[in-house]
This record gives sequence, structure tokens and C-alpha cells, in this order.
Amino acid sequence: MLGTRLPETRDMSLPAASPRQVIRNYASVLKHREGMGYICAVAASFAGLFAFVTASPFLYLDYFGLSPSTYPLVFGVNVVVIALSNRVNIYLLRKRTPQQNLRLGLLIQLIAALGLVAATALDIATLAIVVPLVMLFTGMIGLITPNAISSLLDHFGHISATATALLGAFSLLAARSRE
Repeated sequence: MLGTRLPETRDMSLPAASPRQVIRNYASVLKHREGMGYICAVAASFAGLFAFVTASPFLYLDYFGLSPSTYPLVFGVNVVVIALSNRVNIYLLRKRTPQQNLRLGLLIQLIAALGLVAATALDIATLAIVVPLVMLFTGMIGLITPNAISSLLDHFGHISATATALLGAFSLLAARSRE
């Protein structure tokens, strides 16, 4: 349905990219240090998110002994925090750059991850400590992903499909490797 209703955005008077040009486009993104930093930031965040999604039933139900009726509520709060951080991102963008918000999200995510590691290493990982740290970690996807994409496209607006395809591929590969 959408294919029949949405207009083509590519200038149809221009020829389609040759296979050689497509390879050059991918290579230009892959060789761009800053662009790959944005891609890796999103990929690492998604890897952490999917590691949590995969491990959360064991962590919450078996390890912490949550009831099956409570688990969806504790798990679902993470989705709410992601949505809220996305709204906070929109608000912060009035006075801050996407790179500043991205760095903020990465810093908070790093602090949350270090807190989880410390709680585990010190054997003080309780539900009251783990749940807020996990919510902080996962919630930062709402700050990291949109700002990383925006920053990436600042460099590759002319080949935006290539850049976002690589970002998506790296994110899914990183997430898949954590399952």
C-alpha cells in the first residue's frame, strides 16, 4: 500500500548507482572514523539492550524470584524509560547539539554499566540496585540512537541510505552476537 502512495524521493533523471559506486559508498562510510564512532555507539547500545532482553527472564524470574505477574511490569518500565528519554532528548535539543546529547547518553549508559559490574563484583546486586541501573542503561537508547543517526547523516546526507543501512546492520550484528 505505501509503495503506491509515497512518492519516489530519488531524482529519477539521475542514473541508478552502479555496483562499483555502491561499494565506494559503503567504503567511504566504513573508512570515516567519526561516522564509524556513531555507528559503534548505536551498535554497542543495542548489544546491551538485547543482552538484557535475552537475560531478563532468568535474571528477574529465577535469580531475583519475581513472580510471573510482576516480571512484565518491571520489564515494561524499560520501554517507558526509553520513550521518556526520547522526549527528554527533544527538549534538550533546544539548547544542546546532538553530539552533546549523544555524549550525555553514552556517559549515563557507561555509569549504569559500571554500576552493574560493581554491584555484581561486590556481591551486592539486589533487585533495588539492578532494576534502576538497567533502566538507566536501556533508557539511554532514546538519547543515543537519534543523535548518533543525526550526526552520522550530517556527514553522509548524500548517501543516507548507505549510512543508515550500515548503522542498522552493525546494530543488529552486535545485538545478535549477545544472544
